[in-house]
Amino acid sequence: MRRIAIVLAFAALAAGCSSAPAAPPTISDVATAQHLHACKVWPASQRTLFTRSEGECRDQAGHLLDVATFNSDTARDNWVSVVSETGGQMAFKGDLYAAWVEE
Repeated sequence: MRRIAIVLAFAALAAGCSSAPAAPPTISDVATAQHLHACKVWPASQRTLFTRSEGECRDQAGHLLDVATFNSDTARDNWVSVVSETGGQMAFKGDLYAAWVEE
């Protein structure tokens, strides 16, 4: 009986230590973390390829940023590759999000 209790304790400990994938942030989460304002979230029909959510926000200097969130960092990196061909530059990127500023 004691052996079963030990096995169950280890199983519970292991389950508590497993890391579930983080949920992608919202545009609002990114805006708050990056000190952006005047954000507008675009409807799904206006989002670009690879994005989970997308919109535009202004940074503290007034630049208009295309802010996007993703279901994976691979999707984020694919999006960065595509938008980099349109001109502009990376404003910032993080876990499951990125922002692009037009030049």
